[in-house]
Amino acid sequence: MKKQLTTRQVRSVLYSLGDSAVKVAKSLKRRKLTGVPGMAEACPVANFLKKKLKTDEVKVASIIRVGKVTFNTSRTIQRFLNRFDKGDFPYLMQQK
Repeated sequence: MKKQLTTRQVRSVLYSLGDSAVKVAKSLKRRKLTGVPGMAEACPVANFLKKKLKTDEVKVASIIRVGKVTFNTSRTIQRFLNRFDKGDFPYLMQQK
C-alpha cells in the first residue's frame, strides 16, 4: 500500500523551487520541465510535483491538490502561475 503524503512533505518539495516567480521559473527550466498555460493538471509546477512525488494525482491552481492532500497555494507559486498563464516564461511552455 502506498504511503499517504502530508501537506508538510508537499510544501517542502514546492519550497525547493525558490522564493520568487523568477526563481521558480529558473528552477523548472533547470529541471527541463514544461507545461500548458491555464491547465491545473499540466502546468510546469504540476508536472514538477508529479515527477518528484511520483503521482499523477496533481492539480495546481489557487488550491494545490496532490492525492488527498489539499492546501492553499503559496504567494510565490501563485505569482509564478499568474505570470506563466499570461505568457511570461515562454521557455516553460510545452511545445506541440
